[in-house]
Amino acid sequence: MTQPDHGAVLGVDLYELHRAGAAQLPHIADQYRQANDHLTTANDAWREIHLAQYAGGVETLGPFGSLVSIASAFLGASEASLRDTAYALLLGVEAYRCADQAANDAFLNIRRHPQMME
Repeated sequence: MTQPDHGAVLGVDLYELHRAGAAQLPHIADQYRQANDHLTTANDAWREIHLAQYAGGVETLGPFGSLVSIASAFLGASEASLRDTAYALLLGVEAYRCADQAANDAFLNIRRHPQMME
């Protein structure tokens, strides 16, 4: 069994986790939100066209509406999970930074000079 990272090596890990929690996961969550917005817009347009074309008939709206509802719920839950995960990562990073001064020093150094990670 290997020992967990500590010191400067942990600082590098913390930087990567911080980047994921502060930028990468929120960006992905935004993509899910946008997809949900587009789904809603498309559903509204389809509904208007369908109702106009079939003179108000709603027989086929039910199954499609159910599908849209399921997809929308999935997208919304995924967005929320990604945002919650990002927040949890940031909390974890802060906790480890407080517990390991060498890791915190390395984290801060990398944050000041991110080109070190390239």
